[in-house]
Amino acid sequence: METKEKIAKLILGKFRERSGRTGHFIMTRTYNHTVIRALNPQEQNLFKDVANALIDEGYIHYETGKSGQEGFRLTEKGYERVYA
Repeated sequence: METKEKIAKLILGKFRERSGRTGHFIMTRTYNHTVIRALNPQEQNLFKDVANALIDEGYIHYETGKSGQEGFRLTEKGYERVYA
């Protein structure tokens, strides 16, 4: 449980790093090159499950951006959690 919360904080923390607001979009490529590389193999296996849980809980949306790149978009609920 502790590891999943750590990964959730890393995912949402990217929005904080970039001063993201509701609707801010971050490409999955960014996570692949930064967050996922910093995780150990067990944590890497959990990344997708944690991201899906954040989506299911309404903190982020997964979508394809205008340029065709896939990524996460911060919701109002996610914004509130990031800056709580």
